[in-house]
Amino acid sequence: MVSTPFRMTIGAALLAGALATVTACRESESPPPSGDAGTTPAKTERAEQATPLVAEPGAELVTLSVTGMHCDACAQTIQEHLAKMNGVRKARVSFPAKTAWVLVEPSGPTTDQLVAGVVEAGYQAAPASASATQPAAAEPQEG
Repeated sequence: MVSTPFRMTIGAALLAGALATVTACRESESPPPSGDAGTTPAKTERAEQATPLVAEPGAELVTLSVTGMHCDACAQTIQEHLAKMNGVRKARVSFPAKTAWVLVEPSGPTTDQLVAGVVEAGYQAAPASASATQPAAAEPQEG
């Protein structure tokens, strides 16, 4: 019996690519250490990643909303990519918050250039809305 050659449809190719991305993300995560019930380095890193950067003198804090991440390894990839950009003082990306915080030198990249850097890393980004980056102001109470 002669079998017909397998023809991969575009949909199947896209699904295979998506599965490969998720698999690669999961494979890059290190397994949890055994034994110690205390704080592990991975837990410490994740907690740090979820904490926004604080503005520093002489630097602008840019906040981006990031989409397309599947795991903490994706966030780490974006963070490393942003940190390598000229004029970036610090970068922090949080997978749970879907947010990137970037401290930029005055002569550093613009927000659009930071967004382009995230896109170059294989993800999507946009400037975060003001309400997402600042605490809500207290409404005046009528008395």
